Amino acid sequence: MKASSVNINKSIQAISLYLVHRISEEGNCSSEAALKKLLKTMTYELLQDKEHYS
Repeated sequence: MKASSVNINKSIQAISLYLVHRISEEGNCSSEAALKKLLKTMTYELLQDKEHYS
């Protein structure tokens, strides 16, 4: 069963929001600062690599 791109995008968004929340809590920083940290990670890069989802 192949996942639709809409479901994949929603899943990526949910995971990213969760990670930003966790980084913000653990790093005691704002959501904006946490998002900037997340964007620099390999985890985020792998989440965005949608070729692996098909």
